[in-house]
Amino acid sequence: MNRRDFQTGLMLSGLSAASPALASNKEESGRDRVSDYARVHLRLAAASIVLTWFIVHTRNGFLGLDLRQPVPRFDENRVNVGRIPILGQLTRALLAQRFAGANAMGQLVLLGTYLILLPTITQSLTGKSVVIANRDQSWEPPGRLRPVKLREFPTIGQLMQQEKVGTAHLKNDELLILVKPSIVRLDES
Repeated sequence: MNRRDFQTGLMLSGLSAASPALASNKEESGRDRVSDYARVHLRLAAASIVLTWFIVHTRNGFLGLDLRQPVPRFDENRVNVGRIPILGQLTRALLAQRFAGANAMGQLVLLGTYLILLPTITQSLTGKSVVIANRDQSWEPPGRLRPVKLREFPTIGQLMQQEKVGTAHLKNDELLILVKPSIVRLDES
């Protein structure tokens, strides 16, 4: 590490340490600051929805993740400090970095307060962790996908007729959910 990188890292860490003390309760745009824990609240083009369940509709049944309690929420509209020595190792990877190299898994539809994945690949998702991204926020619910029993649920054919609200991607042990609009821009080729 050269002296210039070290000085830049020290300067940025000093600025970032002072910024919370100078921050007000509202951002300049007028919306509340991002809290540590919140319900998964999707803001779509025509609606605003608080999710209760994330469901994966497979041929063999359903996998689910309960979203009825507050979960860790993160502001993703931030600068990438990953290349700054020392400081970069203390921050989370940006969403774009997490989605890089991920394999597409399927389409997402909404049914009331359920976000449903219609997978196009028959890979097992049991035990995978989930990250949900919408606009400039992401949520990382604790727990993993597990089998659930649902009564009177629409068939895959009926759900395929619903409007698609996003896509799902798999990278390592994470199922990355991208509900549009989002700060993440994926190559849709």
